Amino acid sequence: MRREWLIVVLTSVFAFCFIGCSDDDDSSSDASTDTDTDADADTDTDADTDTDTDSDTDSDTDSDVPSNMTVEVDGGVLDACVPDLADSANDEYAYGSLDGTDGVIKWGTANATGMFQGEVYTSFGAPTAPGTYNIDSTEADYATCGICLLITNDDWSETFMPVADSGTITFTDYPITDPVGNQFTGEFDVIMQEVTIDGTTLATTPVVGGCTGVMTGTWTGMVGDFPSAK
Repeated sequence: MRREWLIVVLTSVFAFCFIGCSDDDDSSSDASTDTDTDADADTDTDADTDTDTDSDTDSDTDSDVPSNMTVEVDGGVLDACVPDLADSANDEYAYGSLDGTDGVIKWGTANATGMFQGEVYTSFGAPTAPGTYNIDSTEADYATCGICLLITNDDWSETFMPVADSGTITFTDYPITDPVGNQFTGEFDVIMQEVTIDGTTLATTPVVGGCTGVMTGTWTGMVGDFPSAK
């Protein structure tokens, strides 16, 4: 899964339809209606087979593993610049996938004004075992990070990523080789700075005179399947 999907994630969360259930239901309903219409028009066994296929698809959707996470972040003096992430209405989540040996986990907390999101990609050099890791210059650039920590508001007018070599992240329970349905726990303590991220290259540039401050965070819970709306 490529990191460009972040934009889809943010758009969905800010709209409070991260899972996209209503759209999926409508699509399933339309598909079923089409199949039923075909079945009425034709009495051959092929139409019946098509109907059975639709039923199998519904069963697969029902088997998706939901996310169940608690995510907390504290921006200290940075709170004056970043979105309010202490809202009780926050959507807290963690989603994961494994494609061969390429593991991905994305977790965070979001509300109508902004979000924090952490991301790990083994294909970009993220660790494959629990431990404490330095947030270096690679992790401070969204084009190269294997461990990505990002804050943004709802219209992308303010975005924050870590200052290189300003802190660490600890993965205590870290199911990167088998994410879905397993426990994911950790914490971080870094200095975040305001940045711009190029929409094409994803290269990250600090904003001169932008906000900077320490941010800490903790998370714990179970990783779910990525929403079907992806």
